[in-house]
Amino acid sequence: MRPRELRARGIALAGDLQRWLALAWDWFKPRTVPVIVAGIGMVFVLAATDYLAHAHGDDQPRNDVLVVHTR
Repeated sequence: MRPRELRARGIALAGDLQRWLALAWDWFKPRTVPVIVAGIGMVFVLAATDYLAHAHGDDQPRNDVLVVHTR
């Protein structure tokens, strides 16, 4: 049954939200360490990708491609 009064609806909604958060936390609690490790790993992969995407050491970008035209 749904309450008809506005105040009672607010209380019911708050109770539903509290129950949902408790269930979500019960599911997430044993998974917190793997989720944290995965998040840190993702940050390191993104940092490594950014590091490898830019030239380091030389001021001038190197062009190692040799184009050969044949007829």
